[in-house]
Amino acid sequence: MIFRPPYVVVVTAPSSGVGKSTLAGNLVVYLKALNEELPVAYASFDAQANVGEMFALSSGIAAPLSDLQ
Repeated sequence: MIFRPPYVVVVTAPSSGVGKSTLAGNLVVYLKALNEELPVAYASFDAQANVGEMFALSSGIAAPLSDLQ
C-alpha cells in the first residue's frame, strides 16, 4: 500500500449565506461517489451549524472529532 498524505480542501468566503456549506456538502458526496473506499470527512465550523440538517442527521453530529483517524 502506498502512503499518500491526505488532501485538505477548505471552502471559505468572507460573508454568510453564499453557499459554502452547500458546496462543501456536495463536494463530499461527489468524492464519495467517485470512490466508496475513499475516506472523506466533513468538518464545519460555521456558526449556523446546519450540516446535520443538510445530511438529515437526527443528532446533527455524525461522529465526534475524536473518532476520526
